[in-house]
Amino acid sequence: PTEVPVYHWGDIDEGGFRIASVLAKEAIKAGHVIKPWQMHPDNVPVEHRCPASSNTVNKMVHFAEAAGWASLGEAIAAAKFTVEQESLA
Repeated sequence: PTEVPVYHWGDIDEGGFRIASVLAKEAIKAGHVIKPWQMHPDNVPVEHRCPASSNTVNKMVHFAEAAGWASLGEAIAAAKFTVEQESLA
């Protein structure tokens, strides 16, 4: 049902946001809006953060915006790091 929320928990890196952008397009087709789960920079402990290049950050922001997450893209642009979600589990 369309009232059931759909979440994506992916790596906070280019691939995680690229996957989110693809899933977001498919979710829209099914009448859903996909939401990020634990992908905001504030959710990541400092010791798990890996500095990201400008190119990587720009791609992450692009794909976050493509997923419909502009405010998350802004946070990623300011944070400038990546993290594998497995390190957070």
